[in-house]
Amino acid sequence: MLRKKSCPKCGKKINQKDNFCSNCGSSLKDPAKKQKEWGLLGSDDSTNLDSNQNTMGGGLIEKMIGGVAKMLEKEMQKELKNNSNNTNLQDNINQEKNLPNNFKLMINGKEINLGDKKQTKQEKENKQKELTQKDLPLNKLSGFAGNNKKEPSTSVKRFSDKILYEINLPGIESQKELSITKLENSIEVRAKSKNNSYFKVIPIDSPITGYNFTKGKLSLEFSE
Repeated sequence: MLRKKSCPKCGKKINQKDNFCSNCGSSLKDPAKKQKEWGLLGSDDSTNLDSNQNTMGGGLIEKMIGGVAKMLEKEMQKELKNNSNNTNLQDNINQEKNLPNNFKLMINGKEINLGDKKQTKQEKENKQKELTQKDLPLNKLSGFAGNNKKEPSTSVKRFSDKILYEINLPGIESQKELSITKLENSIEVRAKSKNNSYFKVIPIDSPITGYNFTKGKLSLEFSE
């Protein structure tokens, strides 16, 4: 037969194995024994403690969360500092190499690369070669002085990197009737047909980069 004891609150007889009083519902467990059963966290591990609560479990959880938060904050600050140092280092390298950051210099619609002063192979190929006197027609036009002298009409077209002169030479059939002479600061054009002699001085000292002759028209290209 089980021995009975009294409820410390209402005094009613209860069994020793009961955890709660059947009369008033009060807890019958020993507070010291209850703390031992719950362990370090205690019976309530909530961090929402008021000023009168100071349980061991709640304080421990709060300290653990606070410690983790501080550790994460330090790691974030360290990462931001490293990223800042890396950015400054890359900027210094670019400055030493004269490499512009997101900077483009445009001249006449063409991009000029300030970071690389060496001309690339493609740029050299694209650059038109200057024509020498050997590349131009130079013929002895017999009877030039005896013909009727005329100054041919011309038109000038200007592009971003070149100037194009077009000279009208009516009656001139082939390059054998044409002579182009490079002077110090100008270009002299002579042409002779059966009845007419054409003479034109182009006052330009830019290099000739190309020429074309079709029946009755001469085109001269100069680079700026």
